[in-house]
Amino acid sequence: MAHDDRKLVTLQYARAVAALLVALGHTLAEARKLVPPESALRGASDLFPFQIGVDVFFIISGFIMVYVSQSEKARAGYAGTFLANRIARVVPTYWIYTTLMLIPLILVPSVFDSAELDARQTVFSYLFIPGVGEGVRPVLKLGWTLNYEMFFYAIFAVALFLTRKRAHEVTLGVLVLLAGLWMAGAFGAAPMGFWANPIILEFGAGMVLAHVFFRGIRLPRAATWALILAGLVVAYVTGPMQTNANRVLILGLPALLIVASFALAPAPRNPRALAVMERVGDASYSLYLSHPFVITAVFILWSRLPMAGPGDFLGYVVVTLVIAAVWSVISFHWIEKPASRLVRGWLRGRDKARAATTAP
Repeated sequence: MAHDDRKLVTLQYARAVAALLVALGHTLAEARKLVPPESALRGASDLFPFQIGVDVFFIISGFIMVYVSQSEKARAGYAGTFLANRIARVVPTYWIYTTLMLIPLILVPSVFDSAELDARQTVFSYLFIPGVGEGVRPVLKLGWTLNYEMFFYAIFAVALFLTRKRAHEVTLGVLVLLAGLWMAGAFGAAPMGFWANPIILEFGAGMVLAHVFFRGIRLPRAATWALILAGLVVAYVTGPMQTNANRVLILGLPALLIVASFALAPAPRNPRALAVMERVGDASYSLYLSHPFVITAVFILWSRLPMAGPGDFLGYVVVTLVIAAVWSVISFHWIEKPASRLVRGWLRGRDKARAATTAP
């Protein structure tokens, strides 16, 4: 969900779509509190599987890991560089928002009704370890996706360290093996019962898509729109059938169609017209992590306004999404980028110091 400096602009649009889908689903779910029980609007968050945004993110992540490592994977020491870059990109921003979540949980625990707090949960949240035991989730609930991301990065880094030139194939093989063992019932409780869920195959699908990209395969512009539409329609039709075990098929396949439409699309004719989408795509990681805070803050203020009915519901949704998007761009420039830069500099400093002490 974090991105590399070597930016593929069409995938930034896909990131924006993914983050906005997740934020929209959560905003609609919160907005149902604004209308009476008999209102048809209360079911708006169930009209479409907005959580497919997560599946889109996972596929993009697999794509990007191949994209950024393709020309570097054979270089000695790249495994460490790769892992350091991933840590610098993902960890500091997530830790910042996790810490921000702890503040109201400690001071006013009733503010966030989707999070709980205990010592083990807090430690596991910072270490990206899925809870061992029933109902243990990250402090920042959305962090469950980061537990998969960091697990994928770890597999990828080990493959780079052990095999280098064949790292992509080895990573893909490990993902398939783990998912197969999970489906065979080899894993029980977390962490492996969580990490090996077949949803990890979405990272593999993104990796395969990246190799298609590197073969120079591109789609006509009309075909990209057709793929997006097909992905959305399939997700809409099959979404109600989703379970923990079949999500990789029910949502993973339409998500793959959506990502492929962006990854294999021709360059945009007028990128300036899509500048807002690109900016939201740049800030998609911040949008993903920060939108629960915006949803709650806006709802607290909005519920005090003398409004009622559909206008109240729709107004809240639109205003919340706009504020969430604006805040995400601010967060990207003033929180995410500086924090990542600081951690990357610290990690590089450690590498230089280690090299100096081991030099003959």
